Amino acid sequence: MKRRHLQSLKRKKEKKEKKQGTNYKLPVSFCAGHLRHVFYDEAAGTWSEDTLKKNIRSTFRELAGIFFKISVMNVEEKEEGIETYIRPEIMYKEFTNEDKLEFPLEVAAGTESLWLDTKMSLDEIRALWVEAHPEYDGCRFQYDEKQKLLIPFMERNAPGGKKYTFPVTVGYLGIQETYGEEDFGVSEVTEAELQQKFASHYPEFSECGFAYIEEQNHLFPVMKSGQEEKDKSVAIPVEVRASGFSLTINSVKWH
Repeated sequence: MKRRHLQSLKRKKEKKEKKQGTNYKLPVSFCAGHLRHVFYDEAAGTWSEDTLKKNIRSTFRELAGIFFKISVMNVEEKEEGIETYIRPEIMYKEFTNEDKLEFPLEVAAGTESLWLDTKMSLDEIRALWVEAHPEYDGCRFQYDEKQKLLIPFMERNAPGGKKYTFPVTVGYLGIQETYGEEDFGVSEVTEAELQQKFASHYPEFSECGFAYIEEQNHLFPVMKSGQEEKDKSVAIPVEVRASGFSLTINSVKWH
């Protein structure tokens, strides 16, 4: 009887903790490539995940309408006063229905922006953005209809097993680094070696992949995304079979 009571208390405690969610110790350093900010709150020592996400969305308008998860990073050499380092795992959704674009609109990535007053196609918009920022060659867009905002993003496409000659540039916008033979002591370098070097300055890219622009010998770092976890999920419907029965699962409720 006593054992059942203890198990019941344990389940109630777990349910309560799950309901409360994760708390993040402040100050929190938000690291997302070109988006970087330290969140403080003199009135609180921690923030809930909901409060943190709310502040992230209000600070960075390009994340206001995008789904993302928060991942805590293990940073060995912390800056003085920073308690928690986090990065977002962003699930971009490519926008392709250009008939729904409303002008004037803005293309934005951090402090970089492009105002468009005249109606044009996505290909024309992309060409203008790439003219200003060549590392975005081949980019896609997510559209925030409420803000009339196009958010450019890249997808991983770097060829596996390739070795890169020098000079080679890694990064985008204001976080670009160009490496030469003197940085590695060899004539060619692997993607993993470049990733490790770049992540030493930008730890949010410790698990990144790359988009490769061959004409520029340029690697655009792409952070781990929520989409990758989604892609590992099982497609519905699923038929489960065992001795004596068969069960078909048609839908699953996600939270």
